[in-house]
Amino acid sequence: MLERFRRLIRDYFGFSQKETNGTIVLSFLLLLLIFMPFLQNFFYKEITANISDARLQDSLVSLLSRVSAEAEPPPPDLDLAPFDPNKISTEQWLQFGLSKKVAQRIERYLAKGGKFRKKEDLLRVYDFPQDLYEVLEPYIQIESQQYARKEKKPYKQPKKYEKKENLDTSRKFAQKEKKQFKKFDLNAADTAQLKTLRGIGEKRALNIIKYREKLGGFAQISQIEEVWGLDSIAIESVKRFTYITPNSWKKIAINQAGEEELKKHPYIGYKLAKVLVNYRLQHGKFTSEADLRKVKALDENILQKLLPYLFFD
Repeated sequence: MLERFRRLIRDYFGFSQKETNGTIVLSFLLLLLIFMPFLQNFFYKEITANISDARLQDSLVSLLSRVSAEAEPPPPDLDLAPFDPNKISTEQWLQFGLSKKVAQRIERYLAKGGKFRKKEDLLRVYDFPQDLYEVLEPYIQIESQQYARKEKKPYKQPKKYEKKENLDTSRKFAQKEKKQFKKFDLNAADTAQLKTLRGIGEKRALNIIKYREKLGGFAQISQIEEVWGLDSIAIESVKRFTYITPNSWKKIAINQAGEEELKKHPYIGYKLAKVLVNYRLQHGKFTSEADLRKVKALDENILQKLLPYLFFD
C-alpha cells in the first residue's frame, strides 16, 4: 500500500525518489499534528476520570465514616451510684443508656401504681436490655420498707368501755380477711375474684383471662408465669390463693383438628400446626406421645406443655 502511494505521488508530481520519500514523511507528520488534539483530549479525559473516581471514592469513604460514627454513638460514660428504680426519672434512665421508649414505658408503669419489689422485676419490662441490667444490677437498691406494712403506733391502753368494741372490730376484720383470701379455681375465676389478689388490678386480671381463653384453661398453676405484665408479687399471689380443678381445661383432638384450630393454641402456632397436619397425612394418626416425639419440629419443652391439652382418639 505504501509503495502504491509512493508511485502515485511520483507520477502525479514528477518527484524523484528522495522527494517522494520526503513528501510521505511530511504528510505523516501533518496528519499527526492534525489528530494530536483529539488524542490529547481522549487520554486527558481517561486520566481525569480515573482521578475523579478516586476522589469520589475517598469522599464516599469519608462520608460513610462520619455517618457510621454518628449512627453509633459511643456508650455513655456512666457515673454509677446506688439508686432506687422506683424513684428515678425518665431523664436519668436515658443517662444510663436506656432507650427513650423503654424509659417512658417504665414511667407509665410507675404512674399507674406499679412498683419494682426486687431487682429482677426490671427484666419484666418489655425490651429492657439484659446487658444494661447486668451493669446496673450491683447499684440497684430498692427500699424494702417502702412496701412493708406501716409501723404500728405505740400501744395505748384502751378505756374500759372501748375494749370490747375494739375486740369485736378486730375479729370482724380477721374474718373478712380470711374470707377474702379463700382459695378459688383459677379456671373459673372472673375479674372480680382475681382483683382481690395482691398485685392484680383490672388490666392484669383481663390479661390472665385472655391468656386462659387462648390456652383453653390452665393445666398447671406455673403457667401463670407466661401471662404478660405480671410481676413477682402478682404471680406469688395467684400461686398461693388459687387452685386448678383436674381436667377443667379444654382438650384438642389431635387427629381431628385442622390447621385453623391447631394454630390458635399458644403452644402450637401456624408453622407447627402445618407440620403436624402434614405429618398426620403422610404417616397416619397419632396414637401416643411416642408418635408426637417423631415430629422433629416439636421440641421436648413444648411437647411437655402441650400434652395435657391433647387426646388421642
